[in-house]
Amino acid sequence: MVAAHGEIEVLASAFIFKGQSGDTQSLVAATRSNYHASRHAPQGKTVRSRQDRMTDTVHMAHELDRVMRKLEAQMHRRMPRTDVGRIGPMGGLMLMQLEKMQPCSIQALADAMGRDNSQLTRLIRDLEGKGVLERHPHETDGRVSLLKLTQAGEAFLMRAKCTLTEVVDEIIAPLGKNERDTLLDILRRL
Repeated sequence: MVAAHGEIEVLASAFIFKGQSGDTQSLVAATRSNYHASRHAPQGKTVRSRQDRMTDTVHMAHELDRVMRKLEAQMHRRMPRTDVGRIGPMGGLMLMQLEKMQPCSIQALADAMGRDNSQLTRLIRDLEGKGVLERHPHETDGRVSLLKLTQAGEAFLMRAKCTLTEVVDEIIAPLGKNERDTLLDILRRL
């Protein structure tokens, strides 16, 4: 069963999110949220104990982390044959985001990825030197450059998406069609 384009984007986004946030901070925030929800439960409602909810949250965090590590490990194992231009994971993720938004400014791309301009500016300079993206002046604002993929960037993305599809298909192979649809719906809501 082949992963749908939307599933790949959602899992890639989750991969980006994992790289941006500390696992411990996310776990603590979720645990605190569950704790506060239990303190303000409506009267007469059966509420699971805080300990049970915290345990479930910890288990969920471990399972999410396990799946993301599996995705990351399999991508790292397979990308050397795909990433002949040494674009790297962050470069690949940035190019995926750029593909959806192009042409776009560095600021718009940084905002969409939850990064700051200085982080992306260095990466953009590197990727521009590798010929996978190019800058063009904005038509009305001379201070702004617009980014666009080159043919080489589009070719890299096609190879990377094929590899990502293979990996995601293997990871979600145990799921039936309805379970896959449910997983995709849940991931989109997070």
